[in-house]
Amino acid sequence: MFCLTCDAAICVTCVCESHKKHSTITLVKKLQVSRKTLQFDLDQLQIEIKDVKSALTKLHDIEKEGDKSADDAVTLIKDQTISMVKKLEALAEMKIEKVKADRVKHLKEIQDYEKELSTHLQQLQKGAQFLGDLQEEDMCLELITCFQKFRTILETGENSIANKAVAQNHFSYVPGKVWEKFGNILLCRSRLENREVEHVLMKKDVLKRASLFKRLRSKLSISGLLLVLMSVCLLAGFYQIGEQIMASWKDGEISCDLLMGAGLYTYLCLAGLCAYLKARKS
Repeated sequence: MFCLTCDAAICVTCVCESHKKHSTITLVKKLQVSRKTLQFDLDQLQIEIKDVKSALTKLHDIEKEGDKSADDAVTLIKDQTISMVKKLEALAEMKIEKVKADRVKHLKEIQDYEKELSTHLQQLQKGAQFLGDLQEEDMCLELITCFQKFRTILETGENSIANKAVAQNHFSYVPGKVWEKFGNILLCRSRLENREVEHVLMKKDVLKRASLFKRLRSKLSISGLLLVLMSVCLLAGFYQIGEQIMASWKDGEISCDLLMGAGLYTYLCLAGLCAYLKARKS
């Protein structure tokens, strides 16, 4: 027998004595009930095992997807960084080539002028040495004529090298600053400037003999003349538009087309001026 009250197995004698008022069943029936309970527990455990295995599979899938997305993000970040670095290197190479080109141009001018000065210096030294070695008994008319011709050659060479302007480069570079705001990288534009300073060497008063046309030609240029003509045309256009607006104002009727035309003309003039200043600065 089995005592349900005490949850213990008992004998037949105990049923009649100490467990007389307790609830009892046969041991066989107790085992049958326990077998059903254990079967139910087994089914529940198998269901839990299946759920845990499914959760583990899903967890592994989540881990793999997370790893894949992380790897993709890292790859994209690296690719974008490499692309940005290549673009920055290309811009830097352009600026470097510009600096080198400007420097080579001015170096060529300086080297050509240096050759002219060296040649003229050699001529002067030859003349000075010749005159220094000249003795009193060597004086003759042929010698004076020969030296006068040599002096003419020296003056020609002196005129070619006198008052020659040589440009000196002053390169300055202001690198762009980098800010990181709200997860974004902001890159400010860098600025490269080449401020040229002209130095006039061998200052001689040789331009006084130049003609008036050469003087004007040295001071004026085609771009300067075009700039003056353009300014005169713009002022004439503004004058005509102003006259039309004043006439319409006196008549008491101002045309919208006239105001729109004046605004468009002003806009085009300002755009052209900005483009000219930008081109001149570059």
